[in-house]
Amino acid sequence: MPAVSDAALSYLLYLLRDIRLEEPLTDNAYLRSVGLAGDQLHARLRAIDALGFSRQGSLTEFAWAHPDLASWMAAREAA
Repeated sequence: MPAVSDAALSYLLYLLRDIRLEEPLTDNAYLRSVGLAGDQLHARLRAIDALGFSRQGSLTEFAWAHPDLASWMAAREAA
């Protein structure tokens, strides 16, 4: 599997954020296709500054630091 940087993972999550998926955002084909799933994914999500992530049992919650993908990209370019 290719190594997925935090920036690439953040981009993917912000991209998928507003797309209606049949599966949960944390368990979808896009993330699985790059080898990110389960506890490994959850640990990675907790470490990303551009979003907050928490999980309790099967419930997950995201706290987005930026309102949309364009804002996330603008913040990255400004840094």
